[in-house]
Amino acid sequence: VSGRLYHCIIPVYRKSECNFCHQPSQKPLLGVITYAIPFDGYIYYTSERIILFTIITFAISIMLFVVIRWNPYKDIKELFDKK
Repeated sequence: VSGRLYHCIIPVYRKSECNFCHQPSQKPLLGVITYAIPFDGYIYYTSERIILFTIITFAISIMLFVVIRWNPYKDIKELFDKK
C-alpha cells in the first residue's frame, strides 16, 4: 500500500503444458502480473471492527445466557434429596 493505491504482484509459473512455447530448461517463473487498485483504509478497518465487535458481542451474549440459566443449587439438591 502506498498512498491511496494497493499494489499487487502475482507470479506466473510455467506448467507442463507450456513446453510448446517455452523451453523446459527455463526457470519455472515466466513473469509477473502487476496491478494497482484504489485503497481506502478507513472503510477496510471500519468493516473489520464491525465484524469483530459482532462476533465478540455474540460470544458474550451466549456466555451471559448460559450463566443466567445455570442453577448449580438444583443439581446439588437433587444429589442429596432422596424422596
